[in-house]
Amino acid sequence: MSQVGDIAAALAYQVKKEIAENYFGTRRELEEEREELLAQGQKIQKTWEQEVLATLRMIVSLFPDPEKGRAFLNLVGQEDLPGWTSEASPRVFSEALAACRLPLTFTSKGKYRALIEHLYLLAVERSKQVLERHSTWQKKVALHNEEVVQFGISFNLTEILSFIKALEGADELKGVLGENLDPRAVPELEQKLQMKVIPPGSPGAREPKPLPEFKGIRDGLRALADRSFDQQAGEIKACLRPTDRVP
Repeated sequence: MSQVGDIAAALAYQVKKEIAENYFGTRRELEEEREELLAQGQKIQKTWEQEVLATLRMIVSLFPDPEKGRAFLNLVGQEDLPGWTSEASPRVFSEALAACRLPLTFTSKGKYRALIEHLYLLAVERSKQVLERHSTWQKKVALHNEEVVQFGISFNLTEILSFIKALEGADELKGVLGENLDPRAVPELEQKLQMKVIPPGSPGAREPKPLPEFKGIRDGLRALADRSFDQQAGEIKACLRPTDRVP
């Protein structure tokens, strides 16, 4: 009977050891996946800022009047866009013209309107690419969070931490934690080591969101550009002149 008991104890020990090793192995994989997803989210946010929001700010800068800049942001649903300024200048117009190709126009007013419209079309095109990546990222995050929840259900951390203390050669497993494994410390460890899900939404300050299609705001955008030109034609012409190739 003693031999049978020893075998049973050895088997139970081995099972517990495998459970503990599986816990730390799975935990390490989830932590690595979390870091990778967070890095991907930050990259998407940076792309949104550099390719979409920067283009919208460039459009705002083409309006000499700040009120017109605000009207544009209201029109496209970006009222809370930070860091925008209305600072029409030859440099801003030159950068805008370099960002998109324009058809030939016979008047400065036509070129001004076309410049604003083409920049907005560019922003919409870029936004769709980034939003597609953001949607895929959100799906991956949802799957990761499900795995984290299931992980918490599948393992009893208290039992695992208590068992590790008795393991021979458990230093490798303990090293994953770098914590005191005294049974009296288990409640605190359990709280500190609880896996957390990735918060939903954007990893940055601004959530990428779709821009209105051009055809939906075309009339409003053209009217805004025309009013801006009519009220400040001299300043806008002066900004266009250094880059305007029209005779």
